Formats: sequence, C-alpha cells, structure tokens
Amino acid sequence: MTPQEHIAESIDSLATAERLYQENRPLQGAELTWCSVKHAINAIGLLRGWRYGTYGHKQDVIARLGAEGYRNLRELLFAARRLHTDSDHGVLTAPEVAAFRRDAATLVEQLLSIAAAP
Repeated sequence: MTPQEHIAESIDSLATAERLYQENRPLQGAELTWCSVKHAINAIGLLRGWRYGTYGHKQDVIARLGAEGYRNLRELLFAARRLHTDSDHGVLTAPEVAAFRRDAATLVEQLLSIAAAP
C-alpha cells in the first residue's frame, strides 16, 4: 500500500469504528480503532523510510516522533493498544473504553497531521 492508501484506510477505519460504537458493538469498534492507528503509523513509516511492520516497529515510529518533539504520542499509543487488547477480551469498563477511544482518536488525528506535513 502507498502512504496515501494507508491514510485513507486510517480515516475509513476510524469512521467505521465510530459507527460500530454507536451500534453498541464495542469489541468490533475497538478493533477498527486499532486498525485506524495502525494505518496512520504505517503511512508515516513509509513516508519516512522507517520500519513499521510489527508492534515493536510501530512503537519505534512513535518513539522517533517523540524524539522529534511530538509529545504524548506514547501515552496515546498505550491507550489505543489497551483498546486493541479489549477487542479480544472485553474487560474494559464503559468509561475506560470511552476514554481510550478519545485518546486513540486524538492519536490518529495527530499522526495524520504529521503524515500530511511536508
């Protein structure tokens, strides 16, 4: 996939996740939220020539962005990964899901902004 395709997939996945949450399907919404994060990170990895294929690589992308001055990305990634884990186990409370959803959406927004920067 191209960076632009990853960006489009990230946007579409987050929109679909929001619809799933509205349909009271939080486990599916959590999975699609993670897909949105994953595609946003993949776009940046491709654009910058960084490895991005594994969880570890995705953490490295976030760490490298942190070193460039982008703050709070690690904490936001942690929230997104908690949602992703919840998609398999369904152990988070509704308030936790709501908070992690907000954080994951903020992460996607910031990552897509970084990807769009020259």
